[in-house]
Amino acid sequence: NDGHLAVAVLHAAKATAAPVLVIHGGPGGRAVAERHHWLTPRSPILAHHDMILIDQRGSGWSEPSLDCPEVDHLTSSLHDAYRACRARLVAEGIDLSRYRVADIVADLIAFRRSVGIDTWSLYAISFGTLVALELLRTDGLAIASTVLDSPLPPRVAAYDELPIGAGSAIDMALARCTEANFCPADLAGRLDNLLLHLDEAPVTVTTRSGSTRPIDNVAFVHLLLDALAHPDGPSALPQAVSVATDGRMAEAVAALEGLSTSGRTVGDTLSEGAQLSSECADVLPYDKVDDPVATRPLLQAIAGLEAEIRHLCLIWDVPAGPQLSESDSSPESDVLVLSGHLDPVTPTAWARRVAADLDGAILVESESWSHAPSLADPCAAELVA
Repeated sequence: NDGHLAVAVLHAAKATAAPVLVIHGGPGGRAVAERHHWLTPRSPILAHHDMILIDQRGSGWSEPSLDCPEVDHLTSSLHDAYRACRARLVAEGIDLSRYRVADIVADLIAFRRSVGIDTWSLYAISFGTLVALELLRTDGLAIASTVLDSPLPPRVAAYDELPIGAGSAIDMALARCTEANFCPADLAGRLDNLLLHLDEAPVTVTTRSGSTRPIDNVAFVHLLLDALAHPDGPSALPQAVSVATDGRMAEAVAALEGLSTSGRTVGDTLSEGAQLSSECADVLPYDKVDDPVATRPLLQAIAGLEAEIRHLCLIWDVPAGPQLSESDSSPESDVLVLSGHLDPVTPTAWARRVAADLDGAILVESESWSHAPSLADPCAAELVA
């Protein structure tokens, strides 16, 4: 009643099984504009299943869009850009509290019923797994099978737990390089020293676009985490850290910024408003602000990301969403859970927690996988198919 969903259906060569709903990540990602991922080359899933791609409310080509061009094309500070975006969306009559997991799930159930689908399978990635878990709990009889790639559990203190999980992924990527004798010894220690220096004295670098960008410890570690989530991140990250610790920060920043998770996509891949409307309502309320901060520079910098998202959520000002429950321990369908030890976004500990809560779930981990391995690793993609 308050918007339109963008939908694409990719048809199987010969559909002999239930269609597959692809639940994209983010929050605020997109699926319809990414349909080429399943067509070139053609996904083996399409041999027997139609694939349904839906842009979640506020995201992608769904309307109204909660995208923030003010953030993409900064003319003021980042925080002022978010304030301007919020003011514009509210002036357009958009209720920012209607873009939570519960609302996304209600949309998907309404879609399934409206087009006459009795049974479908779920293929969820990253944040999309939180949506899938709620669908398993509330609409489980309609689900034939489920894939949870890099899962986010409900009611997890995500930002509180992120320093340990993400720090471990960075350390593992650096150690793999050192063990192979491609990198200087004690690269992790050199990174800690660099972050300590950046905390005390941030530097300003000129980016490839010609603009200047201040880099402190939190900004640099944010670049590291974004890069490590990219399929090429585990191999490229150590070199970037080595270059940065040698004093060539601009070169390191350029290399890290070049590792974009957008792949072959064009245009804006993230709806910032949809991201905050869900993250501030569905994820951040489970974090605690009074937890002790780690003493190691790497973990301190990662913990600084929580302070930034809290500031943005104060600006966005949406109420906490309804409490999401753990999924039924006996799902009606088979469940496959995928997780990579190099994943800096959704740590393997979360995948183990999700699998343990779902009786009979199959958990597959790999030391060589990073975030969303089924989108980049042939073995993971084969397991999904």
